[in-house]
Amino acid sequence: PTSAPTPTPDPTASWKTYSNIPLKYSIKLPAQYSALDAEFNPVNDPSNAPMIGFLKYTSPEAKNIQKDRETNYYESVSILSQGNSPCSVSAPENTKERAEITIDGIRGVKWTGIDAKFGDPFLADTIVRVNRNSKCFQIFYLRDPMRLQDSGKLFDQILSTFKFTQ
Repeated sequence: PTSAPTPTPDPTASWKTYSNIPLKYSIKLPAQYSALDAEFNPVNDPSNAPMIGFLKYTSPEAKNIQKDRETNYYESVSILSQGNSPCSVSAPENTKERAEITIDGIRGVKWTGIDAKFGDPFLADTIVRVNRNSKCFQIFYLRDPMRLQDSGKLFDQILSTFKFTQ
């Protein structure tokens, strides 16, 4: 007799889903992430933002403490959607690695830089670019320098949840 394979639990099952209806995408993020605007204020209705940032907070109170903002930048995710032009194919300055990736069935490029200056003004060391329907989607990520390997795995999990809608 053979035993049935044990299903692998979905590590993102308990994550919350952020949906941007006008720009036609959704993404799942761990519960401790909060949607913030460009000035790092909580976003009441993030469903219509062409540029949205998500910072990771260790507690509900942390997002209100200005001095703790810097530590909350690590593992932050920002998404920028740009209108009627394809993404640039040239590598950003200070690129360390380039990889072809697929996001929701669409090919894209993932660049990893040397440090957080790589993706300024988005405080990123990893940038993903994907073209869809004449729009350039850029996803920015800042790895935690104390746990680079694990932090990169988290971003890959987050990217695996990015879906284009319609």
